[in-house]
Amino acid sequence: RLDYTAIGDTVNLAARLEGEALPATNLVNRACYETIRDIALVEELEPVMVKGKAKPVVAYKVLGLREDVE
Repeated sequence: RLDYTAIGDTVNLAARLEGEALPATNLVNRACYETIRDIALVEELEPVMVKGKAKPVVAYKVLGLREDVE
């Protein structure tokens, strides 16, 4: 049996955004948004302060997938 753990700034930021999200809501940071923007509908939210960051982080709420993408 093997156990794996993800570590680093990206993982920490994801955990902090998860803590800010309402139930059944997915929040992503700018880097993730840049990756999914062509296939997903998102709403930009007000920047939020998260532990471990000196400046507020812009978060995006994922609303769903775009229907015009195959």
